[in-house]
Amino acid sequence: MNLQGAELIGAELADAYLVWARLDHANLGVPSLENANLREAQLAGANLSNANLEGAQLDGAQLTGANLSGARLDRDTRLNDATLVGISVDQSTLDSTNLTVLSWEGVAPLGEEVEAHAAKDQLGGRKNRASRMVEYETAVRAKRLLATSLRAQGLVDNADVFAYRAQIMQRKLNFRRRRFGRWLVSWDLAAMAGYGYRLWRIFVAYGLVLAVFAGIFWALGVHSYGAEPWYQALWDSFLVSLSAIHGRAVFEQLGAWTPAAWVAAIESVVGIVIEGVFVAMPIQRLFR
Repeated sequence: MNLQGAELIGAELADAYLVWARLDHANLGVPSLENANLREAQLAGANLSNANLEGAQLDGAQLTGANLSGARLDRDTRLNDATLVGISVDQSTLDSTNLTVLSWEGVAPLGEEVEAHAAKDQLGGRKNRASRMVEYETAVRAKRLLATSLRAQGLVDNADVFAYRAQIMQRKLNFRRRRFGRWLVSWDLAAMAGYGYRLWRIFVAYGLVLAVFAGIFWALGVHSYGAEPWYQALWDSFLVSLSAIHGRAVFEQLGAWTPAAWVAAIESVVGIVIEGVFVAMPIQRLFR
């Protein structure tokens, strides 16, 4: 059965037998697809918004780019091996729907994120600031919904992908809302730790800070003795930087009110921030 691009709004398709049906880009915003058999159906780009999919069989269905916003799924909805790349799920109901039978690799970005990043609307017009903010809010909400549902079923790693992307979208939303303080803090957390989902970045940041400040101390002439070789002087500067980042620089050696003492004080503040992020991000992930 080939119903590509068909308009089926208001159609009653409960218990319908649509195995292998071609429904790409069809408008299926219908009251009920309850218990419909859509196994192996081609539903790429289909509009299933607000559809009742309770008990529907979607095993192996191709749902790439489909709009499931507001759709109702339940524990009897079957999604085994369905393809969900780029789906839209804002305000959908996933009431105990088994999500463990799906491959979540490559599903992100969701359709809401793609829409938010698009420069023009579906009619080709330029988006205004208000509509863009609504789209970013929708994207954040959809990602958090899916992350929560996945985590509830033990799919923690998959949930983290969407939770991380939700944080990115929230940061962009803060910028568009002109909440620049929140945006700056969020950007800092993203750069240093990826909101706790990319903790390796904190070690990179730590190493970069050590190296940069070691170079500054070396340029300021913080050496053990005047005639020492350059490599020894650089090593001495690294040791000073290592002490300063943890707030243990010996200011008597650097000299009171000297440029080196001020640099050490600044590095200590940066070090406190790095240590705070290092402690806070794992805790935030554990107790969210």
